[in-house]
Amino acid sequence: MNSTALSVDSVGHVYGHGTAEQFHAIGEVSFEVDRGEVVCIVGPSGCGKSTLMRIMAGLMRPSSGTVSVDGSPIEGVPADLAMVFQDYSRSLFPWLRVRPNVEYPLRHLAKAERAQRATDALADVGLGEHDRKYPWELSGGMQQRVALARALAVQPRILLMDEPFASVDAQTRSDLEDLVLEIHAETGITIVLVTHDIEESVYLADKVIALSAQPSTVLETIEVDLPRPRNQLDTKESSSFLHYRHRAYELLHR
Repeated sequence: MNSTALSVDSVGHVYGHGTAEQFHAIGEVSFEVDRGEVVCIVGPSGCGKSTLMRIMAGLMRPSSGTVSVDGSPIEGVPADLAMVFQDYSRSLFPWLRVRPNVEYPLRHLAKAERAQRATDALADVGLGEHDRKYPWELSGGMQQRVALARALAVQPRILLMDEPFASVDAQTRSDLEDLVLEIHAETGITIVLVTHDIEESVYLADKVIALSAQPSTVLETIEVDLPRPRNQLDTKESSSFLHYRHRAYELLHR
């Protein structure tokens, strides 16, 4: 069986092609993500990371190239893929309580299965006792946990995360990073995460894909050989971690 879960092959994108406002966001980007890997994508601001993420999610078509899941080019959003966005306040429905928010993408399932999946997903993110609250009654970090629970309730094989911790404070960010590692250890899910934080990328990833400024290309794929499980103190103080962080920083600040 092919071990590749997701393949990005010569993807490029131009906004406003053929117009005076034409903007070349992505030059040519290629990489592969193996099953069960955590891959982080880093790059300078404006290099097209979020555009690339939306293309991988099937939310928009690239100007050139293809994205494949399990060897098949995608047409629209793949059924076994879920995405967590940066802005949790826009991705959650403020008029629905936490549980209905998590159950929302499961409307095609029987009521009992919807309820069980929501219960399991909320327990996975530590919000089992908050399912009757509204999103606006929760902290920013807790709201992002709800968004993550909704993605996990779909039981995807691939989870995409677009700068998911950019809108929370430093301590909450650390907690959410560890939560992602715990979920990955428990489920073995394939995760692709876009971040502007170099330290976060090395801490989470099996490999870090460093992009150039726009129109972006892959500068280098850094294979991160750090043991799992990882923790904030020991991992981030190790000489190997510092080596990988320095290499990523060097690439992005040439």
